[in-house]
Amino acid sequence: MGKSKRIRAERAQAIAANPDKYVKQNSSKKATIVTIVIVAVIAAMVLGLVAVAIAQSLGTFVRFQTAYSYNKDGINISINGTMLSYLYYQQYNYLYNLYAQYFDSQSLQNYLSSIATSATTSAKSQAEQTIKLCVAATANGIKLDDDDYAEINETIKSIEDSAKSAGVSINEAYGNLGINIDDIRAMLELSTLASKYRDIKNEEFTNAVKDNDEELKKYMSEHMSLFYKADYLVYTSDDKAVVDKFKNFTTAEEFKTELLQITMDKKFKTKFSSATSSLEAKDLPVVSLKDAIKDSILAELKYSLLDIEIDGLKFEDDSTEKERIKLIFEKLYGDTTFEAGKTDNSKSTATTISDALYTAIATVVKDMTTEATKTIGNSEKIGKEYALPDLADEEDETEEEDEEDKPTESEIWVFDNARKAGDLKIFTIDPEDSSDTTSYSVYLVTKPNYVDTEITKNVGHILIGVEQKTASSEATQEEKDKIAAENDKAYADKKVEAEKLLAEVAGLSKDKFEEIALKNTEDSNVFYENVHTEEMVEEFEEWLFDENRTVGETGLVKTEYGWHIMYFVGDGYEAWKADAITYQSGDAYTDWFEALPYEINVNDKAIANILG
Repeated sequence: MGKSKRIRAERAQAIAANPDKYVKQNSSKKATIVTIVIVAVIAAMVLGLVAVAIAQSLGTFVRFQTAYSYNKDGINISINGTMLSYLYYQQYNYLYNLYAQYFDSQSLQNYLSSIATSATTSAKSQAEQTIKLCVAATANGIKLDDDDYAEINETIKSIEDSAKSAGVSINEAYGNLGINIDDIRAMLELSTLASKYRDIKNEEFTNAVKDNDEELKKYMSEHMSLFYKADYLVYTSDDKAVVDKFKNFTTAEEFKTELLQITMDKKFKTKFSSATSSLEAKDLPVVSLKDAIKDSILAELKYSLLDIEIDGLKFEDDSTEKERIKLIFEKLYGDTTFEAGKTDNSKSTATTISDALYTAIATVVKDMTTEATKTIGNSEKIGKEYALPDLADEEDETEEEDEEDKPTESEIWVFDNARKAGDLKIFTIDPEDSSDTTSYSVYLVTKPNYVDTEITKNVGHILIGVEQKTASSEATQEEKDKIAAENDKAYADKKVEAEKLLAEVAGLSKDKFEEIALKNTEDSNVFYENVHTEEMVEEFEEWLFDENRTVGETGLVKTEYGWHIMYFVGDGYEAWKADAITYQSGDAYTDWFEALPYEINVNDKAIANILG
């Protein structure tokens, strides 16, 4: 309600409560009667507005609106307005909290409209899929059992306890959308049945393909963009002569060494002049010495960035750039005398370079390391996904390929099955605009088409969550330190509980571990199968992928989520196979779901009213 409407409504309500206070005294009987009639009408309007607001808050209107339904063959399943509102609230709350991790409060406000739109779309999709799966489950005799109802009851109790702890009603806890506990229970029962049948079908499709390697490889060959990758190096320049220097290279070391040389040629003069600008004239190197310094820096970059050692030199692990460059320089040039140039005052030798100059050179080394790392990083393409059309796409003659999706000439070359490590090619890139210049890109393949053969891992865990506080961006250092100390204490307090559980599960079988885990974990899953690297948080993976891990081994890991009591189940499939099983069974499930013969009644008008 807008401010002006709200003010008028409040005033009308006040008039209805005490009309004499607001009506001018008039001896005319007619005026009095008219005034009474007007006041009565306004009072009725106000009471009506209040009743509407109360009805909306209690969900009276939307509860009696059916959003989705199926009523055939003795199967009667429906989702009403408040049940749909519950799904919407769940989606909205999830998205809101997700965005809140990345934006401050002001920025988050700008996303509220898109969050609401996304939540609406997700809630509608979830509702339609849920009711369709429930119809299919019922038609196939799948029902909720005692364990399912026990889980639902546990969820309901948790919701009630949380609301009670917060001092709010269920309706208030769910955004005053008129949702009550019966609505939540009804939606949970449908969601649980849908999830149960979905799991049954997914397991069925997974079992049908998981042991058929021939079929999985066939699927992989038809969907190469999902599995195949390539590693290569690329460098682009407008200078054809620079690019031509790469044309006989066959190794990554040669390619990267040339990138270091290019970086030195571009940046050394500026970086060196800046580093030596404060030195006295007697400390500045002569021309030929400057070239020797440049060569020494290049040798240091090769060592530190490319692991190319200098014959006869061994460095301590904790050696500094300055220490290394001094040893490198003396190794390469010893007591060589460097002749003065036209603008230099005198000759110089390696043994007379001042400490101030070595310090300046070390500064150049740091700057050049940053520049070279950036150049190599931009050129190195690791694990680039297969960019050519899949066979499965080619078989779909109705699918139109967008111009943006078409592979480039270089992608066609890189992902050609004929490629092998060490293949190199230079591509000419014609300008799109007449004002631009022609450029040249050199590509070196370091690892041609390959699939991920890493062995995945199977693991169980019990999560003991630790609630942490986050300092605001405006917090003082003292406030940040206080919050950090409180977080440390929270972890320390929970560690006692975690260590007790760790001792309890040590040496147990997988089944016994699961029994204890289900009673104690704060994660939705106890076991994770076929875990890939870079899929879990770092500390979790460090424990899981330790090559010395043994089946049944337990351990305690601290992450941003809390304490994890770990249980190593064993090795999983090779990564490509785990992915192939997931994709192929997923495709089978999608085909099955889309072919379900049940036509769900979708009340678009009611849905618009409910979610509007």
